Amino acid sequence: MRLPTCFIAAALTFLGALMAGLSYHYKTHWAAPVVGFGVLSTGGQMGATLAMSYSLDCHKEVNKHPHLFRGDLR
Repeated sequence: MRLPTCFIAAALTFLGALMAGLSYHYKTHWAAPVVGFGVLSTGGQMGATLAMSYSLDCHKEVNKHPHLFRGDLR
């Protein structure tokens, strides 16, 4: 069920980039590119989270080693 949800993340990323780019091109109010970059960031984060959870679900043998997927670098 996670893989079809990636289409939502791809659509949000595309629409956010389009919104930010067009608002800069047509010199709209400053809030338009801020909202566009917010949508772009939401789509990017959603895609990254879905990709990580999908890959961990597909590879159960790697999922046994949580230290391989730590978010912080020490």
